[in-house]
Amino acid sequence: MKKIIVHLGLPKTATTTLQHHLFQNLHEQGKINYLGKIIDFDPNTGQPTFRNNKGGVIRAACEGKLAGDSSDELDHLLDEQLVNVYSDEGIMVCYPFEENISLSEKILNLKEFLKDYDVTILVSLRNQVDYFYSLYIQFFSQYFKFNKDYNSFEKYSELYLKNKKDMLFESFDYSNVLVNLFENFNTKVIIFEDLKHDSAQYYDDLSKLFSVELTEIKDLMEDKHENSKNNSKTGTYTSFSLASFLPRIKEICSKNQKLYDLSKRIFNAEILNLKFLFNRKINAFDKHHKKPSANELARLEKHLLFPESFTASRYNLCKDKLVKYGYMQKNITEPEE
Repeated sequence: MKKIIVHLGLPKTATTTLQHHLFQNLHEQGKINYLGKIIDFDPNTGQPTFRNNKGGVIRAACEGKLAGDSSDELDHLLDEQLVNVYSDEGIMVCYPFEENISLSEKILNLKEFLKDYDVTILVSLRNQVDYFYSLYIQFFSQYFKFNKDYNSFEKYSELYLKNKKDMLFESFDYSNVLVNLFENFNTKVIIFEDLKHDSAQYYDDLSKLFSVELTEIKDLMEDKHENSKNNSKTGTYTSFSLASFLPRIKEICSKNQKLYDLSKRIFNAEILNLKFLFNRKINAFDKHHKKPSANELARLEKHLLFPESFTASRYNLCKDKLVKYGYMQKNITEPEE
């Protein structure tokens, strides 16, 4: 039976670093069959270019976007002898103001699509509040900058606290995420903070999973960082581009099909080069986002951190380490199985 590892990396958990420096290099060395994805971003415009996304059909299946049976398409991509690997951070999140389905539906779709293979899910987690803040920063320029309900982290936090069950916030409920994954797949969890504070454990986890020497994993990943943010002591900066206007333009034009089709043709016309203009970063309009205040942090931790009922050992996680990295309150004791 063909073996496939699907890496579901939450955004801001070194997913891009793993894709560029580990998976793609192991693929080029003939040690794994990497199906993508690899995206290169132009440093001036931010324009993305797919270098490897052969396994994009897997994400399409998760999101229910396949027009017909695509199982043969995937099967032809898989290698009988090597472990096949697909990595995508977009599967785990809900994109604001776009068509989405719930994460639980995506997981069931993935299970059905890969039912004929030996599947392991690799999921990477990060401290919940850090992830919550970082994902907001990542989404800000494209989705939130010109939306009065979301244009500050404080507003976003309040919306979460009032609507925690909204699909937009589904990936923050780690307890539910892990239950869904472990009930449906053989699942391995790696912790983002280990990369900085216990890299030996992080590399060892990957070494065992991919059957690659630990020293080689270390050589490929050590001191490699992709997609780093412009941070300061008090917060983070986000760059501005005209792409921030695209969701609003799309919303307006979609009300009239002819207008929508015309605007799409104009935007995609190579002679006008609008994609370049819209994606070009305008540093003069960078925005600074303050880190959560102590009060804000306490409120978010109350709702985001693992509850007292969470049993770390059930997911092969170390409770002491989760406490150390701030995933759990320090007074939480491990409940018996």
